[in-house]
Formats: sequence, C-alpha cells, structure tokens
Amino acid sequence: MERYALQIARLLNRDYGWRVVVVCANENAGKDIIDETEEIKIYRLSRDIRPSNTPLGFGWFGKIKKIIAEEKPDIINIQTPVPGLGDMTSWIGKNIPQVVTYHTGSMHKGNYLDFFILTYEKVLLGFMLRRAKCIICSSDFVRMDFLKKYTSKSETITPGVDAKFFAPDPEIHKQDANVLFVANLERGQEHKGLKTLLDSMKILKKEFPTIRLTVVGDGNLKSEYETYAVNNDLESKVTFCGRLEGRELLKAYQKANIFALPTSNDSQPLVVLEAMASGLPVVSTCIGGIPTMIENGKEGFLIKPNSPQILANKLAELLRDPQLREKFSEAARGRVVKDFSWQRRMEKYNEMLENAMKRSE
Repeated sequence: MERYALQIARLLNRDYGWRVVVVCANENAGKDIIDETEEIKIYRLSRDIRPSNTPLGFGWFGKIKKIIAEEKPDIINIQTPVPGLGDMTSWIGKNIPQVVTYHTGSMHKGNYLDFFILTYEKVLLGFMLRRAKCIICSSDFVRMDFLKKYTSKSETITPGVDAKFFAPDPEIHKQDANVLFVANLERGQEHKGLKTLLDSMKILKKEFPTIRLTVVGDGNLKSEYETYAVNNDLESKVTFCGRLEGRELLKAYQKANIFALPTSNDSQPLVVLEAMASGLPVVSTCIGGIPTMIENGKEGFLIKPNSPQILANKLAELLRDPQLREKFSEAARGRVVKDFSWQRRMEKYNEMLENAMKRSE
C-alpha cells in the first residue's frame, strides 16, 4: 500500500501538476518528521502505541487538524484500510472533497481481534466510505466483493509498475536456486505466507542442497521467523535482508531465479508485478486479484494457500527446468509491459480526483 501511494503521489506531482502533501505514521515512535527530500512534502507523525498492526498517536487529531489548516488541501485522498489516521483525517476534513483508495478485502484475522475489526468495518469505515465522493479499489476483487455496496461510486485502478526501472539485468550472475520473498514481516501480515515458504524449504533442501531463500522485509515478527528457520535447520539456507528500497530492492529481484508469495489474503500485491517486470517466474496463490495478474502455467504457477508441499512441488518443477523458468520469465516481463504500466492508470486516477472536486462545486 505504501509503495502504491508513493508512486501515485510522485506521478500526480510530476505529470499532472498536483502539489501533493503526504501524511503518514512514522515507522518508529519518537518524534514527528517533515520530509521534503523529494518534490512532495511528507509529514511522518510519531506513534505512541501499535495495537496489532495499527500505529496510533495520542496527539494525531490535533496534528492533522493543524496540517489541514496550514496546507489548505483542495481534495483529500485517503489510502486505507489501516484504521486510525485515515478515519481522523476523514472526520477533520469532512467539508473537503474526499476520495478513498481501498487496498484489500476484510481485515478479519480469525482470532479475538475479529470483534473489533467487524465493529470498525461496519461503523467507522462506513462513515468514511459514505463521505467519499468516489472510491478507488486496488482490484476488482475488492470492488465487487468487500465493497460491493459502493459499486455505484467506485472504480478499479490496479497497481502499476515502472517497467523501465524494474527490469532484468543480463550482466548479473544469478545464484543457483535462489528463491525470493518480499513482504512486510509485521504481526498482522502473517497471511503473506512466509512460514508456509519456510516449511517448503525444509522439503526442497533434500533435493536441492544449494537452494537459498532470500527474505526481504522487516517487522516485529522478523526475529520469530529467524528463530523458526534456525529451529528447522534452515539457518544456512535463508537470508533475512531486512527492508530494501530502490536499487537495493531491484538488485534482489535481479539476483533471484524465482519469486514466491504464498499469501492467503491479498488483493493485488505490487511485489508480484515488480518481480514479473524483473523477469522472474512467480509462484503465488489463487487469492484476490492475483489470478488477473498471473495465468497459471504461463507466467508462473498459482496454488492454494497454506500448502507447503504443493508450493515445494511447483518450486521444484521450476528449479529442475531452466528452460521453463526462461519461458515463464519472458512471458512475465511481456505481460507487465503490455498490461500493467502506470500511464493509463494515472490518467484514470487524475480524472477521478478532478471529478470528485467538480461534484463538490
């Protein structure tokens, strides 16, 4: 969600003449930061608590009110579903035209938190969505399933990818049997499937003694995953790189042979498109909008979630057959260039923002 929002902000500023101001939570507790290193201005608000995966600051309401008074926005675009910051902004800016960009389905986790999540989705989120002039959904799955009651004022704008930046580098020597996983490792993001992938590694290392798993991402579950890898005799097989951005992230894609994201709850994950643009065959799941990005047996394989053995089987099929990997690689790169560029998406995004402002005149 963060990279989608940042790319939207950059392109609105660069190509459509918007002055974009971003307000988000600071990754670390401590102090507020105003970042003007890019052409866009970013307020990073200090958090005080973090229940589940939701950062909250006790003084946010007053800070957001002050930012809105100083910046005087013509329109507010709320990127969500994380509760808190967007809800406060929606209420404080209730007299300003608003567009909500919604990135996933229900946040139900299958545990005690579901009562609070259901209450939020039925009450507070409903206020925000009804207040919005229009809603942008990151996939048709989100629009036609979770937000189906709002289809009359919603449109789907799926993530795009910069295929000029994310591209294969034939000069880079790929390590043998290098599988890549990229995701947030925060609690609440367990559905991304890293534990499933680690379990499949236990199976694969018997046939592929040189296999490596590179994990890109950070969060409060990272140490638990590292411990799990050690306890399952995978310490020498798994490298935890932490969070990577920009060219460091690009190099991680370029050095890998296969990208794996065995997620059990997703919409339209941008990392899948970045991997495909970088020329990687993908093994992922039949979840959310992923089947609209990958055709099973063409750009990669789609499997059911929470299936370590099936995941291992598909990864092994690709590891055994370099020609199949090359075939999928070319198809993946071609699919992204043809169907997932940012240009048309930004035309539609800009149009929806302008229309929302016109409806408020």
